[in-house]
Amino acid sequence: MTGNDDIICVDETPFDENVPPKQLYKTAKKWAREQFQGKTFENKSTGRKIEITGNGIKHAIAKAFNPDVAHSMAVLPEMIERAEFIREEPPKPPQEGKSPEQYLVAVERYETKVRIRGKLYTAELIVKVKNDGSNEIGHVADMRFYYHHNLHAK
Repeated sequence: MTGNDDIICVDETPFDENVPPKQLYKTAKKWAREQFQGKTFENKSTGRKIEITGNGIKHAIAKAFNPDVAHSMAVLPEMIERAEFIREEPPKPPQEGKSPEQYLVAVERYETKVRIRGKLYTAELIVKVKNDGSNEIGHVADMRFYYHHNLHAK
């Protein structure tokens, strides 16, 4: 992605910028859940449908060390739709003492450019690919769920 037309711009968000980060994260999480939770968006580069879950929103905010992650939640559907597919990875083995995540078959990584209040970032989106647990021969029902995203300054 090179042109300015490829950059998703966030100049204003529905979140109050003049609050402590903890309050900003809480507000962004609540707002994103009300707007997007349970909705599915199609990624244009792959044609794959990706569902935004409450867990994905919660995880993105919980991992946010930069207030601009909270601001980027306002354009989460657009990031999902416009991001370029980078690669698919097998799931990592579970941490010691933890069970493997049920039905997880892969993790996909996507990237898109986002300008948030004048700062340019590459947004890396993480999507979990799960099957529906069916054991029928020939049955393939992979579902994709937004897990979280990170912002990397350009």
